[in-house]
Amino acid sequence: MKALRLLRDEGFGARRNIALTAAMAELHGEGRVSDTLRIYRYPRAVLLGCNQDAATAIDLSECSARGIEIARRITGGGAVYMDRGVVTWDLLISRRDAGGMHALARRVCGALAAALSRFGVTAQFRPENDVIVGSRKIAGASGYSDGETLVYQGSLLYAPDLEAMASVLNLPSVEDHVTSLASEISQGPEEPDVIALVESAIADALDRVPEQSKFSEGELNRAADLFDREYGRDDFVFSGEARVAA
Repeated sequence: MKALRLLRDEGFGARRNIALTAAMAELHGEGRVSDTLRIYRYPRAVLLGCNQDAATAIDLSECSARGIEIARRITGGGAVYMDRGVVTWDLLISRRDAGGMHALARRVCGALAAALSRFGVTAQFRPENDVIVGSRKIAGASGYSDGETLVYQGSLLYAPDLEAMASVLNLPSVEDHVTSLASEISQGPEEPDVIALVESAIADALDRVPEQSKFSEGELNRAADLFDREYGRDDFVFSGEARVAA
């Protein structure tokens, strides 16, 4: 089986995490980074979709009061809330090996749904990019293409602050729509077990062998440059004029 480069880290600030994803995608497209799975987490943050208006999408004053960082994603869609109770992944893979975005979503989300049975959770894949328990989402993903590179990002709700999520997203409640492992299991799994489950589910779905690695100097330098020029800047985050991901 082919190798899959594995990065397992604690994550950075929200804007730096996004800059790292962008840097990895650029370098993968240049042939300088091999197919990679990164598993990490965010601090308390709201990630805007690439073309959302911050003032209408989220409660800015609530974010400020709670010390929640605001960042803008590379991908489209609506704003999402992240914290340390959410296990996040970035998968960078060649378009040829992935078989296309829809096929990749079915393989990865389907494998993750099946893997959750190890914790006694009955989950299923809901096209196009969700894993649900009953009718409530426990994991979701989205992706974009950059040349021959596919970037597929997702998150599994382990034990997030659902009250904070509802508050900053201007919702009365989110518990009718989302759930978490902590909500579904009375004595939930330990965090390292959740991370290992995500890693093995994605690697198995791709028929790859994960090989532990670390960020290269090139990735960190490219990410720092993108952060300074774009993703870390308030005018980029709040302008609502981010570039559109394909």
